[in-house]
Amino acid sequence: MSGTLDWYRESKLEDGTQYQHERFPYALIGAEARWGSGLHASAYLEADGKGLLLAAKDRYYYYRSEKLMLRMEVRE
Repeated sequence: MSGTLDWYRESKLEDGTQYQHERFPYALIGAEARWGSGLHASAYLEADGKGLLLAAKDRYYYYRSEKLMLRMEVRE
């Protein structure tokens, strides 16, 4: 988790190495929390496909997986 905190601190600096690279470039659209959970959050997927960030009103939740959470295909 310290890597995440380091990234966060560094991204606040305009000249930080992560400043120009979005760490969570994918947003989950249409995802809803389980009924009755009371959670209202936006969900973002990390660029490497292994991290999930939930941004709620007053806190953030981060989950990291060893495997990819999303498989993307490019079709022509």
